[in-house]
Amino acid sequence: MLFFPDTIAIVLAANDLTFGHYMIDFALFISMLFQTLVFSLMFSKAFFTVKNFPVR
Repeated sequence: MLFFPDTIAIVLAANDLTFGHYMIDFALFISMLFQTLVFSLMFSKAFFTVKNFPVR
């Protein structure tokens, strides 16, 4: 689901329907931004889960 907008931009650029140089750069930037957001949320959730483990 995260790669869907990138795929649309790349397909449009490959078929010369848009001026693709700027769209591909923008799509890659958005993709990397969302991936870092998802990874940071996963790591913060993991640290929160480990913090709540009972200590014996």
